[in-house]
Amino acid sequence: TSIWNFSCTPGACAGTSSATQVWTCSFPLWFIADATDVGSKFPADNWLFQASTTDSTGSSSPIAESTTGTELLQFLGYDISSTTIAYGGLQPGQSADLLSSTSVALLAEGNVGLDESLFGDDMCPTYPVCTGNATSTIFVANQKYYVAPLTYAAATSSLSGTPTTYTVRVPKTIATSTLQSKTTYWGILVPGAITLSGNYIGRNTILGVTSPSSAW
Repeated sequence: TSIWNFSCTPGACAGTSSATQVWTCSFPLWFIADATDVGSKFPADNWLFQASTTDSTGSSSPIAESTTGTELLQFLGYDISSTTIAYGGLQPGQSADLLSSTSVALLAEGNVGLDESLFGDDMCPTYPVCTGNATSTIFVANQKYYVAPLTYAAATSSLSGTPTTYTVRVPKTIATSTLQSKTTYWGILVPGAITLSGNYIGRNTILGVTSPSSAW
């Protein structure tokens, strides 16, 4: 028996005739396909497939289904709705509330639910080189965030320079045409000690992290 290994796509295989043909047939899955690995929502399940063959005479083989199946791994994919947080013009001692104008949405583009990891840098007119001087630096902890619009005074979560997981619970996306998302609102206080005027620039980092599967 001659055996020839080759690849094909559904409905399009090519090769020479022989008594036995062995091939690998691949097919795509949308990014929202449910994961089945350990820690996913369906760890006891596997993805199965069925296959049959048809020859040039039109004769078909029985449809055969795999018995062991294949695990589909979790895929962490995400995007954010904006790459800037513009607090506007503020004077020393003034604060900007956590409003829609300074919000950033986290969008689920994988097959898992999301939380986020947040951290940032101090702000200054000469960023990324900041002196740390209180008269020319807005320290990272002066920024606050929350999952709903609030006054600056009411918000309790302050940004830090160390990655901190923030629970937002973005559900797993179930339709490719509509990405699931959750919004984080941002606010800032300009310290009263600031004496140097100018545009204060910094960097906030927003990373998507996989949430517990029970929240997907």
